[in-house]
Amino acid sequence: MATDSKLITRICDPKSITFPGSLNASDLPKISSQGTEDALKLAAHHLVELEDVVAFPTETVYGLGANALSPNAVSRIFSTKGRPQDNPLIVHVSSLPMLRDILPKDYTISPVYQALISKFWPGPLSVLFPANADVIPKSVTAGHATVAIRMPSHPVARAVIAFSGKPIAAPSANTSGKPSPTRAEHVVQDTGSTGKLSLLLDGGPCAVGVESTVVDGLDPDGNLRILRPGGVTVEDLEKVVDSLNYQNGRRPKVLVHRRDYEDKVIEIAPTTPGMKYRHYSPSVPVIMLLTISKDPTGKASLSFADAIKGVSESLKTKGDSLLKLGLLATSDSPLWEKHPIEGVDIEKFVLGKSSDPATSAARLFDGLLTLERRGVQAILLQGNQFMFINELNLRYISEQYFRLAGLFEPVINGIPVLPIYDVNSNSIIWGTAFSRVPDNNSPEVAVCPQMAISTSLERFNHSFISTYQVKFSLEFLIPESSYFNNYTTRLLN
Repeated sequence: MATDSKLITRICDPKSITFPGSLNASDLPKISSQGTEDALKLAAHHLVELEDVVAFPTETVYGLGANALSPNAVSRIFSTKGRPQDNPLIVHVSSLPMLRDILPKDYTISPVYQALISKFWPGPLSVLFPANADVIPKSVTAGHATVAIRMPSHPVARAVIAFSGKPIAAPSANTSGKPSPTRAEHVVQDTGSTGKLSLLLDGGPCAVGVESTVVDGLDPDGNLRILRPGGVTVEDLEKVVDSLNYQNGRRPKVLVHRRDYEDKVIEIAPTTPGMKYRHYSPSVPVIMLLTISKDPTGKASLSFADAIKGVSESLKTKGDSLLKLGLLATSDSPLWEKHPIEGVDIEKFVLGKSSDPATSAARLFDGLLTLERRGVQAILLQGNQFMFINELNLRYISEQYFRLAGLFEPVINGIPVLPIYDVNSNSIIWGTAFSRVPDNNSPEVAVCPQMAISTSLERFNHSFISTYQVKFSLEFLIPESSYFNNYTTRLLN
């Protein structure tokens, strides 16, 4: 293991890497760039011979890889990231023969799994398989009888695995709890600065920008359960499942964790990453806003300018004369048009067009990390793109995107209560938002009038937020989420 070593960065050209057309082929890819081939061979040497960790790009985020068959190598993932030992790892393969080599010999891949692999591999879909305890160390599975496996589509990631000749366990290449890196410079500024990482392959920015979707089809009921939402959507999975012919006439359902079912056991002892621990959180508060242009039901609570002034006074430390806020929003967001506010400097990061939510998702981690690096004291995030991307159900969507901000939101009957920016009145309201039509920019809004809202600056306390991880907006703070749920449920029922 490299201890307090200098980080080596090697450039890899993804376009120079060509794989055989069939996933059943175990042949090495053809490399047209000598520099890229040398970098891949160096990475393979670190992974196999030195049993070291290597950071490399995937289509989702940058990964921190180690030989998945070596307990010693896997242990270095946990020590480099500061990752809890009970948080399992996803194993990455470069071909179907490599997949079959690590599965139990008596296991037969189901028709549903075969269809999913055919459609989404290589790509951002992780599939839960029975673990072969003779091959996969317990440190990879956190002691479970299952292991999540995927085949990355990024040429550099897949080539690293192929050149190593070993399956690679690889979580995101960030310190545990921090936003996932989507560019090489993010890795350099995080785990690359600790002295615990010796090699980074720079293959450019990640195209997807969020983690892989994790599915479990092992239950005897035959249904496909989504354990973690990600780069493959619910709708895409449903299309594949619905397209198959079933001899017994019973079509499996696609069930989303916390939307369609609850499983307290896997929440306590998760079988896949992203289900238990706080994820994706920068070191500064993240405040999510929805923007609406329709007239909502209910009254606005506070003007946008007054709210910004409120959070300004709350976050300033003694001697500060200027609050520095970050703003993450789409290029056509009405938030860009607000008049300058005295004493507040706003750093801006454009997510993309409102008509292209996939690009916004891919740029989200980059935006959080970039604004944090610029020294902002809090980040305002326009949430429209994320609340309605892929699936018009807030309970499912909030599970993924509130975790991006490291927050836990108060809910009413399973629907998050959010701060909502009303474009017409230039004000902030508390409410729930939902949509029955695929219109990302015009959610229907039901306002919870004046409920449990405190405009007292004394109630907005940054240390309190960090300790209890409750949902907050501007200077509004709901300190008792259980009370909040009961109170607002009575209001709306």
